[in-house]
Formats: sequence, C-alpha cells, structure tokens
Amino acid sequence: MMTSNRRRFIQSAAAAATVGVIPFRAHAKQTLHLSHIFNLEDLRHKSALAFADEVRTKTNGEVDIVVHPLSQMGGLRDSVEGTRLGTIDLTMADTATIGNWAPALGMWSLPFIFNDYDHAQRVMAGPVGEWRTKEIRSKAGLVALGHAVVGFRVMLTSKRAVNSAADIRQMKLRVPEIPIYVSTFRALGANVTPVPWGEVYSALQAGVVEGVESNPSSFILAKHVEVTKFASRTQHILLDSGLLMNPDRFGALPRDTQAIIAAAAKRHVTDSLSKQQIALETGAWNDLAKWATLNPNPELASFRTAVAPVVEDFSKRNGLGEILAKVGAAK
Repeated sequence: MMTSNRRRFIQSAAAAATVGVIPFRAHAKQTLHLSHIFNLEDLRHKSALAFADEVRTKTNGEVDIVVHPLSQMGGLRDSVEGTRLGTIDLTMADTATIGNWAPALGMWSLPFIFNDYDHAQRVMAGPVGEWRTKEIRSKAGLVALGHAVVGFRVMLTSKRAVNSAADIRQMKLRVPEIPIYVSTFRALGANVTPVPWGEVYSALQAGVVEGVESNPSSFILAKHVEVTKFASRTQHILLDSGLLMNPDRFGALPRDTQAIIAAAAKRHVTDSLSKQQIALETGAWNDLAKWATLNPNPELASFRTAVAPVVEDFSKRNGLGEILAKVGAAK
C-alpha cells in the first residue's frame, strides 16, 4: 500500500511537472568549489555569491558552493583547466579563454561583429548561444551554465583623438597579448606594444604608449583617466563571462539539483549580471567625461573595413561562415 508521504510526493511531482519544475528531494550533503580571478567588489564575484546562496537555499543547505575569488585557486586559464580536470568544480571565464581548448570560440572576441548590447544579448539567447554551449561541452569538456555580457572595449588616448581607423595608424598602443587583439590592431596599423596591465599608468605617463583599450570601468579603476585626454567609443570587442562546471560533478548530481543550479545560473549570471554590467559600463563611459573629451560616435565603417581580413581569416580557418552569418542576422 502506498504511504501518505509517498502519495504526497507523487502528487507534488505531478503538479510541478505541469509548470516544468522538479521538486527538490533530500540528498547527501556536499560541498562544491567555485574559482574565479575577480576582486571582492567586482560584480562577477557578487554574482557568484548570489548564485551560491540561491543554490544553498533551494537545496535546503545540502549543496554548499564555496566561492574562491582573487585567483585563490589559480589564475584564469588554470581555473578553467582545473574545472576541465575536476580538481575544481566550477569557475567563471570569458569565452575567448575557453578558446584555448575550443579554438572556434575565439570568434566571441572578433572585432566589430557585435553592434551593441542588445545585439550581443540576442546572439547569446539564440542559435549562436546554443552552438557555444555545445562547443564548450564537446571541445572543451565543460558544462556551460550562465553566460553574461560584461562590456565593450573602447579606446583611451593621450596625444590625439580617435575618430577613424586612420587616427590609430602608427600609434603606440597597449594591447593584451591575445592573438585576435594583436591581429586586430596590427590590421589598423597601430604600433602594438605589450605592457602588463599594472604598468599601463606609468607607460602612458612616460609616453611609452599613447593609448590603451579596455572597458570604461577598468580605466577609471586603474586611474588611466589621469594620464590621458581622449576617449572614443569604438566598442570594438565584446567582453563576456560564463559560469562553467565540471561535467562529471554536474552529471553526478540528482536531476532536481541540476535544475536548481541551472536556474540559479540563469538568474544570477545570464540575466542579473548582464543587466548590472551593462548599467555599470554605460555609467562609466559617461563618467569618463570628467577627465577626457568623449567621442561617442566614431566612424566605425573605417574600422570594420580595416579589420575585415582578420575576421575573414579566422572564419575560414575555423569554418565559421554559417555562425557569423547568424550573428549578422541577429542585428
């Protein structure tokens, strides 16, 4: 004979199924570790804490996700590798970094393929976002959970304003040592100069470099605004952040726990973090006016023409014609 508790569970499960929710059942308590490189004030860290709190609450404390910020468990690449190997359970990383194991995902950092935040979010929520998830699983060996817009990279310069691609020619420009970034600015004719991020302020001050590119809030935090004069809203490369999990750890979890983790990731990374980051970077761009002359509408057509070979070459090498067509169609 069916017990009353068993009958109530079956009834609640049936009711939950009608709205696509799996009721949570008691399971063995476990602790998971989430590694990232960001500081305690970074919205990505706060997003990770909110995600962990929701999972803890909705599993009645049976899944405890401990967040390790500030590279405590390793740098960006090391944390992704650790999550792939299972020495770390979860991590946060941009798609370009995952491209070290799934090269086609480097397309996320191709120049000028995203027009604005709305376009980027439509791409993330559509077929290209689905392709990214599958590519991460099949090539990088990771489960992709949340995926957020972080911001667009813009330019800050000390000697001359940037309105068109011609203004960058021969400029000594600090660019990260990331192949797509370097190729992009070499195509624009810049004198690409590798300088560690922590030394960019003094390099600008001494004239070792004449410009730097990154997201607006980073410029303000690093005080680069104190030693530059002009800002150009080129929005040349999109920054993103994804929440990733080791597939064995995720697969070993009960289905109801998996559903809770997936829902929490969507809420706190895909939705909330994107919204907060867009607001942060939009406000930071406007705040640059306190120190620099702003150019909100540079002649982007000249930039796109100059970097078109970079996009075309990457697309051909990685068979991305169809994917990039879908990115364009989302505009």
